[in-house]
Amino acid sequence: MTRFPFEGSRYPYPVPYGWFQVGWPEDFPIGKAKPLYYFGKHLVGWRDEDGVAHVQDAFCPHLGAHFGHGGTVHGCELRCPFHGWRFNGEGECTDIPYADRINKKGRIRTYPTIERNGLVLTWYHPNQEPPMWDVPEVPQFNDPEGHDTSIHRSFEVAACWQEVAENGVDSAHFRYVHNTAAVP
Repeated sequence: MTRFPFEGSRYPYPVPYGWFQVGWPEDFPIGKAKPLYYFGKHLVGWRDEDGVAHVQDAFCPHLGAHFGHGGTVHGCELRCPFHGWRFNGEGECTDIPYADRINKKGRIRTYPTIERNGLVLTWYHPNQEPPMWDVPEVPQFNDPEGHDTSIHRSFEVAACWQEVAENGVDSAHFRYVHNTAAVP
């Protein structure tokens, strides 16, 4: 296994549990399946006909097709691109089109997903524990009359989340690590 970025160092940190943004609401149009990659896993994001966003493991338990590449949304179900098996938003197999019964063991892991404050957020816990807290709604982000249009920007940083958080409060290192003229 290759370790990023330095072999034998303290990297990578494990993924902490919590709520993570996996996209913006417009990234998940009704009826479309989208490949995602978060938490070191291939995932699929999709929005059902009721407008609810879902995030699930990407691979069909039948023969491993990736739902994000050719999978389709039918009503409130995700259909496998290989053999047409269907799964609901809870990950339960609901239909095998060429069989008389359902494979109840054929499930896909489902990640709790919410839309809050203009973000699509997914809960991750390595042991599949349910969410331990809720994301508060910020009224200013949900007031179309008192809030300007959001501007979305994305940056890719070759660092672990912990380092980004630690750098935000460690201004003393800027002078010595980044050669700034003074400590901010």
